[in-house]
Amino acid sequence: MAETKSGEHVSAHDDQTLRILLERARAAVGAGAGWIVATQPDGARVIVVAGDTGGLEAGAFAQGGSASYVASSGQPLALAPRSGDPFVEQGVSAMLGRTPSSLMSLPCVYSDDVVGAIELVDKDGGGRFSLDDLEIAGAFADIAGPALAAADLHIAEVTSPEQFAAELRRLELDDPVRYRLVAWAVAALLAGG
Repeated sequence: MAETKSGEHVSAHDDQTLRILLERARAAVGAGAGWIVATQPDGARVIVVAGDTGGLEAGAFAQGGSASYVASSGQPLALAPRSGDPFVEQGVSAMLGRTPSSLMSLPCVYSDDVVGAIELVDKDGGGRFSLDDLEIAGAFADIAGPALAAADLHIAEVTSPEQFAAELRRLELDDPVRYRLVAWAVAALLAGG
């Protein structure tokens, strides 16, 4: 585990693209911490973490909780959890050692399969994540699905640049608003290195 200039933890050995993606998503919505998990048949494996994650580290495995719900339902989740909430008392978020003030979890999809989830907690100022935050984080989750696949966590096939460009063109025609968000997220990733 490495530390950033501000003393926050970022996993050092994990896929750089996923790490940058998580950091950009966290900054874009003002989250205090976050992680990306890969779904597995019996739970979720933490792939990369960033921010104030307490004892949570990459490689941790958990069953239940918010990530498992999102992976099984394919639906995003946003809430201001209370003590005893099963979404945070089980699973990955339980490993924080505290109840987060707010949580959002979004599915990461590749080839129509949910391959993981991106979870962000503790909105700046202690508030809830907004619908705009969900929309922005959704753009990062859209990119995280193929990035998880490219990291060889679920499948060996990686989309070629030509295939990626064709998918972006299709998205531009089918959903121009979503395309702008994805294009913005890709530009932010490319600018980050």
